[in-house]
Amino acid sequence: MATARHTGRFWTLASLVGSAVLLASCAAGDVPTATPVAAPTAPPAPGAVDYGVPKNPHIAALGPVDLHVLFAADYYQVKPVTAVIAAFMQMYPNVKITVDGLDWGQIPARIRTEIAEGQVSIDLAHQHAFVMGAQGYAEPLDDLWPQIDASTLMPGSIEDTTWKGVHYGVPLDINSLFTIYRKDLYQKAGIPEPGPTWTYAQARADARKLTQNDVYGIAVDPGAWGMSGHVRANGGDLLSADGKTATLATPQASEILQYMSDLIRVDHVSPPPPAAGQRYDPVTQFWAGKVAILWTGPWDLGRIRNEAPAAFKAACPNLSCIGTTTLPHGMTGATTGSVQGGGSLFVPKGAQHKEVAFELMRWYLSPVYQLAMVTDQARYPVLKALYSDPVLTGDPLSAPFFAQLQSAHPYKLEANPQADQAWADAVTAILAGAPAVDTLKSAQQKAQSGLDAVK
Repeated sequence: MATARHTGRFWTLASLVGSAVLLASCAAGDVPTATPVAAPTAPPAPGAVDYGVPKNPHIAALGPVDLHVLFAADYYQVKPVTAVIAAFMQMYPNVKITVDGLDWGQIPARIRTEIAEGQVSIDLAHQHAFVMGAQGYAEPLDDLWPQIDASTLMPGSIEDTTWKGVHYGVPLDINSLFTIYRKDLYQKAGIPEPGPTWTYAQARADARKLTQNDVYGIAVDPGAWGMSGHVRANGGDLLSADGKTATLATPQASEILQYMSDLIRVDHVSPPPPAAGQRYDPVTQFWAGKVAILWTGPWDLGRIRNEAPAAFKAACPNLSCIGTTTLPHGMTGATTGSVQGGGSLFVPKGAQHKEVAFELMRWYLSPVYQLAMVTDQARYPVLKALYSDPVLTGDPLSAPFFAQLQSAHPYKLEANPQADQAWADAVTAILAGAPAVDTLKSAQQKAQSGLDAVK
């Protein structure tokens, strides 16, 4: 998740107490991989794909380079990723690339360990570049960044690579929290479907009417990453623009956290967070008709398309029983916002082959690669122009997600582990019944202490 990458939603007690970016998807949980998997990259095949990046004479003139790349476990072996590497090595026979795969959440620890031991073997890694830069584990790239036309990139994607005005990486893909709902359950309840101007007040009223027998109106995501998106939708934020001041205890945050707690504990329109050792997957309940509304990301559209049982697909051909819209516009309709997920590439501090790694990053900004990831992996691009491509515009269920991206921003509190944990703990406590206002006041003090420690 969370952090932000978010790719699959399973709720367990661990998801409530640890990470700010455990998915409710990616939004809710990364595919678990306990150990790293190394994959020596096969020699490039003749006729490799042309990614439109001109040959760099400086890179071509270097002596032999062994480039070690670390991707998240659910990326490093997929065809679009490996095809870029094959084509890169074909253009630069002097560069040998080896790729490892590691669970998304384990990548920072791997990088920190190597840096602490003074033996940095990874030249290019996959995570949130702004987090790694803020914590001193990524190389600044301002000297190389002018090679990229920033005007072609989604603004939010650049935020994932930048901390206090310094570029620490190149964006790879993006997503955001939005709304998926069961049209058929809305029809059964006799209420209008949510639209682009709906509010949290309307969502609560809808959830009460949609909750019938063994059907819940909504599934509240207990993750810190997703909850930060709701704070934004309600007009708030958790961190000042300069990254120095925690803003957890605002009226907007208190209001939305108490609202979420009340959905679970007062209205009983959402299942409670699972007990220790229990597991709950809202997406399977959604396609089973047991949950009417999900606040999630486009990854769950992919899950529904690819993993839903045949009985659901027969009853809901071409997902005709499903609708999508943005997050509610605050309590009154006056605000808009969401949290942005996805990931970026960065060069670990002290890596030996910064320029070659950056050149490979540029290939991953190719429209050829970015579009291939849409069709092959349902990973959404950081290039503005691709959002008018028929591959993307041809999916009406994704249109509200594209609109939501315009007001989505990364979960920047993640850059400070103590502040991140303070927010995650507060979310867990409030959903368990603690009063929102007092809990967030205490959390803000803890978060600020963490921020002050690095000033």
